[in-house]
Amino acid sequence: MRKAKYYIFLSFIFLGCRQENEVPHWPLSSNEMLFPAKEITFDWNPKEKYRAILYSFSQPIELPVCIRNGKLEIDLTQVTGITEGPAELLLLGHRPYYFPLEIKNKKPDHFNTKTFYSPRAFDPDSSLIQQRLFVNIDPYRNLYPFTSTDYFKEINYVVSSKVGTYCPEKNNPISCYYVNPGTCSSIPVKINKESDSLLQVEAGPLVDRYNNLIANGTLAQFILTEDNYISIGEVLVQKGYARMRYTKRGGSNRKVIIKIGDRSSKTTALNTVL
Repeated sequence: MRKAKYYIFLSFIFLGCRQENEVPHWPLSSNEMLFPAKEITFDWNPKEKYRAILYSFSQPIELPVCIRNGKLEIDLTQVTGITEGPAELLLLGHRPYYFPLEIKNKKPDHFNTKTFYSPRAFDPDSSLIQQRLFVNIDPYRNLYPFTSTDYFKEINYVVSSKVGTYCPEKNNPISCYYVNPGTCSSIPVKINKESDSLLQVEAGPLVDRYNNLIANGTLAQFILTEDNYISIGEVLVQKGYARMRYTKRGGSNRKVIIKIGDRSSKTTALNTVL
């Protein structure tokens, strides 16, 4: 009876070990996998062919698999570096097995400092401050910190108020920014006598508060008041000037106001030029 109990006990141990060996168990002490690496070996010999696929959040990578000395060995040598983060190793066969991982590179690889610029176009009526964001990125798209806690560096730059195209970094078009003209700051008016029958009302030079000529194509309204009659003529500003012609009329009480955006000129009497 004692001998029978002994054999029963050994049978349970054998079956337990056999059952244990029928499923793969994660062979490392933690779920962290470091690259580059040579191989990872499961103490498991499946009865059928299995595939190994590493699923990172960026891409799936199929890894070579072989049975060596009765154990499943996964070759990792083709992965020299990787985008770090959460991942999953899939053993794919008749019955799939999943192992959640944290994948990392063993040591920081060389990296480049990238600069991002915002905004790229400036209006002198608003802030002339450009934000420049700096990040360190390696060939595997990992960020590396500037300090132990800072992965980004941000610096604010005061840009030029003069209209033009500027490239702070030579041979780097991505660094270029543009300063556009602002709105009209004042509207000086001048009346010229073109002939005995024609007057020309000229507005200009039209500049913003930084003395840039306002943009070509800006709409200028010439509001003419003649006794109780009002007429409005519209022209487009070109090279900082807007011009409108009027016929001369003796004795007529004619006045003109020029309006550009929310700016208006002083009222100018046309009959002062005869």
